Amino acid sequence: QDLAEEYRDLNFRYFPYCIAEGIAQIKKPNPLENPDISLDAPRRNILSCVNRFARFHRLYAFYLICRSPNLTNAKVSFMRLETRWPDENGYLQPIYLSFEDMIEVARIHEYYTPDFEAWLREEFPRLPRRIEELDNEDNKYDNWVKSEAFSESYANITTETYVEYFVPTEKVVKPLLAGCIFMPTSCRSYMAKLERMGFDLKFEGIDYSEYDDLPRWQNRVERVIEIANRSEEHTSELQSQST
Repeated sequence: QDLAEEYRDLNFRYFPYCIAEGIAQIKKPNPLENPDISLDAPRRNILSCVNRFARFHRLYAFYLICRSPNLTNAKVSFMRLETRWPDENGYLQPIYLSFEDMIEVARIHEYYTPDFEAWLREEFPRLPRRIEELDNEDNKYDNWVKSEAFSESYANITTETYVEYFVPTEKVVKPLLAGCIFMPTSCRSYMAKLERMGFDLKFEGIDYSEYDDLPRWQNRVERVIEIANRSEEHTSELQSQST
């Protein structure tokens, strides 16, 4: 309760219990939630981006990753965009958006371009994408720190749940516990607020202020992917030094 009161001025929608729990796991042995991951062992992937629940800002990030020349080997998982409607029993069921629906949403969210439409037309038949066999199928699986997306990657583009509100989730804890370079897409001043909570996010060569205060989420996503694209040669050096 004292901790929640202390951070009340950060405008949380709810107190991020998952972060507190993730930090607590560091202090007690638990092979599932806090696996023994070597930070010195070679890793297979330079960059990963896990998207179990597809949201529109994640679709835009996915598009930009695919269009970045240095990120063609990034490991990305992505479900088809969906909305949810109650069935006859009142349970919410996923209704997958058609190609035309996704294009219309891109127009509404102001990131439509002819290039985006051409990319989505080619990508749409391949969705969903998976990093590993069980990725996106088990509700717990991609939340497991030891999954390939984290333990086998040097860097992680973290597409937070919200881009308008400061609601940090387990997506903060997973890459940091796994020793990944952390590049999030989220709300304005997200990184500054995480640092106020006590997270050490000062990675050499990455200036989070480049995007943290940009007012539009589209511009923040664009800048994060741009930084990831610029940083690829340095993360590639990490991979080559470890092999």
